[in-house]
Amino acid sequence: MEDNQRLNHKPNKDAGFTLLELIVVILLVGILSAIAAPSWLAFVNRQRVNKVNERVLSAIQEAQREAKKKKLSYSV
Repeated sequence: MEDNQRLNHKPNKDAGFTLLELIVVILLVGILSAIAAPSWLAFVNRQRVNKVNERVLSAIQEAQREAKKKKLSYSV
């Protein structure tokens, strides 16, 4: 009899999440975002600095190549 009831059980059309569950999930997402945001910003800033360093190094290397090729003094 009990097995028969399980087979014929229809889910409630109003089934869903409670307001409390939604608030808890939103709070958890907010807390995790607050923890991750500073690390992400630091990563982005490091990437910017690395990109600028690469450009400066490239400019110096280009100046060195030109100086060697033309036997002149170059400055950046």
